Amino acid sequence: MRRAVGILRQRLAESSDGRWAAAAFEMNRIYNILEKAFERLSESFENHLQKTGRYHDTLIERVTLELKGIRPAFLPADAVRDVRELEGFSPSVSPCVRPRLRSRPCHGRRG
Repeated sequence: MRRAVGILRQRLAESSDGRWAAAAFEMNRIYNILEKAFERLSESFENHLQKTGRYHDTLIERVTLELKGIRPAFLPADAVRDVRELEGFSPSVSPCVRPRLRSRPCHGRRG
């Protein structure tokens, strides 16, 4: 996580034309790291969470709950808005951003 945040800071400090796409990619990575940690936590202490419907909201809600005698809340309530904002940003990263960042063409791009 620290590495991803460090890279994000570097991307934002760059003056290149591609810095925003690179920063968007890093923000997407940061959310994916958080989501994977939330999933592992939920699987370790609770029942399986099905990936349907409100999956992301339910996952975030679960990790903010304190399970008395089992585990403390993993995510402080005041951080929920920031995590949801990051999650909401994640789908906006075009599938073509990743290949462009690696200097490869995006073959699935339309238009």
